[in-house]
Amino acid sequence: MPFPPMHWSWPFAVQCLQPGVQKPLSTACPRCGAGVPTPRCALVSLRAGLCVNLCFAACKLYAGIRFRSPWFGAAAVYYTVLSTMRFAVLRGVRNAPPAGPSAAPVRQMRGLRVYRRCGVLMFALNLAMTAIAAQMVWQNRAYRYPGTLIYASAAYTFYCFGSAAASAVKAHRMHDPVHAAAKMLGLAGALMSVLTLQTAMLAQSGGDAAMRRTMNAVTGACVCSLVFCMAVFMAVRGNILLRRAARQNAAASAAPPSIHF
Repeated sequence: MPFPPMHWSWPFAVQCLQPGVQKPLSTACPRCGAGVPTPRCALVSLRAGLCVNLCFAACKLYAGIRFRSPWFGAAAVYYTVLSTMRFAVLRGVRNAPPAGPSAAPVRQMRGLRVYRRCGVLMFALNLAMTAIAAQMVWQNRAYRYPGTLIYASAAYTFYCFGSAAASAVKAHRMHDPVHAAAKMLGLAGALMSVLTLQTAMLAQSGGDAAMRRTMNAVTGACVCSLVFCMAVFMAVRGNILLRRAARQNAAASAAPPSIHF
């Protein structure tokens, strides 16, 4: 089955509904059958995530300055970059032009710019993650969870990681760059959560310090490498699709381009 064009993407899923039917929180595209969230649901999720990341960034920054701690400083940079990326995605959703065939080229170009911008910002996110991972390895830094709370945190972390990975794959199949950027951002955050969870579990279980350092180094290298590859993929793919869309817009200004994301 051919890829659906971008004008069936999730920020404009309302146009997929039948006339006279009440708009639910999620619906399905009639061309591909994929469930897609409506703009209201997406905006609520993005705003909530942005507020949480800003609060964490402020707290970590205060702690870093107060205690002169590179650990908290790197965490503050991490949450600041996360906030910037979420704001870029949120702005892309809010500033999207109204649905319609005439607005499809503009909507497409804006979505691809947001996708590429998030890919570039993910390089900065990867630097902050590398700084945190290095301190986990060389300075034996780790998060601490009281009592059995670590097991609840582990269950929630693995659930978030599985959900983020599945959502990232599904978002790219839906061929919408803004939604895909948001899900890739969620996957990067889930990978970082897995790394911090491992350090906390190893620190709580005790054992050989050399073994903990080796395991943290291996996991940290894998996580940072994956996020770096994600950043390269998003930046390069976004740039290629932007150039292709620009050429098609110049060649056929009367008809909307059919760049399949």
